[in-house]
Amino acid sequence: MSVHPRLLPRQDVVSRNQTELLQQLQYRRQRLEIALDCLFAEKQQKLKHLSLRLHNQHPQAQLRIQQQLITPLSHRLQQTLRHHWQKQRKSLTALSMRLYKTRFHYAYNNMNSDLRD
Repeated sequence: MSVHPRLLPRQDVVSRNQTELLQQLQYRRQRLEIALDCLFAEKQQKLKHLSLRLHNQHPQAQLRIQQQLITPLSHRLQQTLRHHWQKQRKSLTALSMRLYKTRFHYAYNNMNSDLRD
């Protein structure tokens, strides 16, 4: 019993199909490598950008927080100094009045004593 030659797989067709498949596989592999390289480069660039952005923004954020903390402290300091200044001014006024009264009393007593003599 013989097999018809058309039904037998031809060596040249199988070989040609394998070569084409291998070339297609190599081509797709190269395309995949290129796509992965591009994706990796893009992600690496984005990471660098975000790292730089974080580095640049972090000190600014810290400065902003410190400024927000300093503002109420500055107001408290100004109020305290104003209160202290007013207290010192009242104390100085009171001392001036005592000095004036003492000098006036001393002068009055001296004048009376001079008049008695």
